[in-house]
Amino acid sequence: MRRIAKVALLGIVMALLLAGPVPRALGQARTHDSMAKDQTLRIGFTTGAGWSDCGSLDPQTTWCGLNMTLGQMMFGSLVKADINGVPQLDMATSYTLSPDKRTYTFKLRHGMRFADGSPITAQDVVWSWNHAALNPSSTASAYMTDVEGVDQVLAGKAKTISGVSAPDDYTVKVTSVRVESYFLSLLSTASYLVLEQKNVMAGTKKSPWANHAVGSGMYTLKSYKPTVNVTLVANPYYYGTKPKITTVAGTFLGTTQTQLVAYENNEFDIMFPAAQDVRHFIVPGGPHHDELITVDKPHYVGLGIRVTNPPTDDIHVRQALAAAIDTDLLSKAILKDMYLPAHRMLWANQFFPLLPIKGTTYDPAKAKKLLAMSKYGSDPSKYPPIKFIVSKGSSDDWVRLAAAMQQMWQQNLGLKVNIVTSQAGYQAAKQKPQIQIADWWNDYMDPQEMFHMVGNARGGVFASYWVGDPKLAWNNPTFNKLDAEQGASFDPKQRGRLMAQMDQIWTDSASWIPLYWQRFYVLKKPWLKNWAMLKVDITPFVRPDAYIAAH
Repeated sequence: MRRIAKVALLGIVMALLLAGPVPRALGQARTHDSMAKDQTLRIGFTTGAGWSDCGSLDPQTTWCGLNMTLGQMMFGSLVKADINGVPQLDMATSYTLSPDKRTYTFKLRHGMRFADGSPITAQDVVWSWNHAALNPSSTASAYMTDVEGVDQVLAGKAKTISGVSAPDDYTVKVTSVRVESYFLSLLSTASYLVLEQKNVMAGTKKSPWANHAVGSGMYTLKSYKPTVNVTLVANPYYYGTKPKITTVAGTFLGTTQTQLVAYENNEFDIMFPAAQDVRHFIVPGGPHHDELITVDKPHYVGLGIRVTNPPTDDIHVRQALAAAIDTDLLSKAILKDMYLPAHRMLWANQFFPLLPIKGTTYDPAKAKKLLAMSKYGSDPSKYPPIKFIVSKGSSDDWVRLAAAMQQMWQQNLGLKVNIVTSQAGYQAAKQKPQIQIADWWNDYMDPQEMFHMVGNARGGVFASYWVGDPKLAWNNPTFNKLDAEQGASFDPKQRGRLMAQMDQIWTDSASWIPLYWQRFYVLKKPWLKNWAMLKVDITPFVRPDAYIAAH
């Protein structure tokens, strides 16, 4: 779940951390060190690296990755993603699938309790989902419309979701709107977390319930000062493997530079610095080189192109803009090879292998020909003004990228593009720019999310967010037909073939122009053991077997 200039979150890539001579993407955890008496994990969240606190720990309403991830640590769900992003049973012990492959019947664990000791039953699952669908501030429109009946609740035509029920205290039945091979992955997202009804209903405007949240998962909330700090403690009634780390203390204050100083002073066990602040760490022998972890994940960054505004309503103009961008040069000159250049819309290392496609290429001569083929003619000076929005608070890299692309378009096409800074997210989109730099983090490990949320398959919510009305967003009947076919298939090879076709159509449309895939950098003290970077965006920071070694 992410959005324009969406807040960053950790996620994807199995990287078990251990000491080594170079930055590590994979490793094996060591478990022979003695445990420290104090099992408090101290985390430095750096706003400059995308770890901004959005001021609410309600997992059903926040769009911010950090807050969603904290929610995943505090609340349980029917299923959750494992280290590889594969959905595994969490509160459920088993499930069966109906012959038509649309209705899932989950059997729950017995004896589950919230952190205050109150019992957890199937009715709590149903209530939590209904609460999300009824809350106009929730993310239900993005993540829950695949459940039958959610659309009716969102439209105000029903008070409860027809597609979810609790026949008894330990059974939950869920029906999807169509056959969806990725449905279990979808159920692992934050919208489906289980909340305690009396805790939620006790909240007020002055004292939101989430500031005093009672957990149903591995941890529960001890204290929270929005934009300052958060402390989680182990849930004494947790139904799963008890975590060795008993307290998680996160700090939001400070710039990346001040956080680095705190890390050097051993005030943090782990922190997530911005890429520009760790470039000198990459060099062997540099400061903290042995503590630096490199993580690749499907976090897409690219240009959102509004296809209803002149002159980018013409596909030849959009394709010319794409061909005039030297993505590889941007990666080296601006990003300093810190990120992976992107030439297609889907990340090739996702849930299953994707077939190769003809991606974007830098070709100034072709770009000029494409521009001349547009209905606006070959004279760029007569083109309608083009506005390129860069949101305030964007990373320095985005600002430099925008300036470099502006120069490329002027040099290669003679096309003047005006850069405008604006507020992030919805405020920027409301200005209806032709171009806006944007990113998207996968919330579940399936390319379907990119198709649905960003590619406007079935009127994706992000397309609505981007243009105000999905009917005005880029749309392609063939793309939509392939989407329905791949989504209903349980054969990974067939899905891969169909997705490659979709990726080609999407990339050729230039409704989004891929720039790069985010690479994350983590600084971890050597005494933090068995800590892992997981393969999905919204996943817990702490594994049950992670611990602080004596030091």
